[in-house]
Amino acid sequence: LRRHADMVGEMERRGLDTKRPTLFISECVLAYLPAADGTRLIEWAASAFGTSAFLTYEQINPCDPFGAMMVRNLEKRGCPLRSIHDYPTLEAQCRRYTDAGFSRAVSQNMLTIYNTVIDQPARQRAERIELFDELEEWRMIQEHYCLVYAVQDPAASTIENSVVFSLSQYPGL
Repeated sequence: LRRHADMVGEMERRGLDTKRPTLFISECVLAYLPAADGTRLIEWAASAFGTSAFLTYEQINPCDPFGAMMVRNLEKRGCPLRSIHDYPTLEAQCRRYTDAGFSRAVSQNMLTIYNTVIDQPARQRAERIELFDELEEWRMIQEHYCLVYAVQDPAASTIENSVVFSLSQYPGL
């Protein structure tokens, strides 16, 4: 991903069609890259396609005690979060995408998503399993991860109206 020209060339060689709506998915990738390399990828995704979206799951909040410990632990394991301090908050994450050319971006931490998207009976079932013995610690972890959804769709008036927003358009998914 840091060798941008090579990546784009390989995708084009394999038949990348930039005229088709395209959803990019990134799971804990961009924070491990230097900020400039990740931003170059986001800029390309926003500019090379007529309609595109970027869905990112990423670490945030490195400056509170739990976040600082998370950053130190990953660094000790040889996995430094190279750009987490450049985009430490939900607002900074959204700004990264809009500054890179996406027309709109929304973000939310995973605890808020858990509490608002998952219905209460499902949360209660999940919280009874052994994984949730340390529920307070799990909640802290969820406050340090987020989803960001950015859209570049000239035909849409809102993110919800974006052609890329609705997966129901893609049979077989």
